[in-house]
Amino acid sequence: MRLLLVLTIVAHHALIVVLSLVFTTCVVVFPLLYGPLGLLLVIPVNVGIYMVGTTKHECPITTLENYFRVRLGLEPIKGFIRHYYVQPLRNRSK
Repeated sequence: MRLLLVLTIVAHHALIVVLSLVFTTCVVVFPLLYGPLGLLLVIPVNVGIYMVGTTKHECPITTLENYFRVRLGLEPIKGFIRHYYVQPLRNRSK
């Protein structure tokens, strides 16, 4: 079970990196390649990435991670980015 939790966390970090690259690529490349049609592709993709990243909507991978954490007797996390990126930076600055 612990291995599944670790794999879920690694996959989640990788997904964030991939989504960041997709966001950047879509914003820069699609409009250059496809003109106005590129914007029709870029806008929905980027709105989806923005909504998952900035709203209180829980990501399905976070739900899966919390499932494994609870099964292992660990506390569930409230948000992936907050737990792995924001809180460590806040703790380091103290």
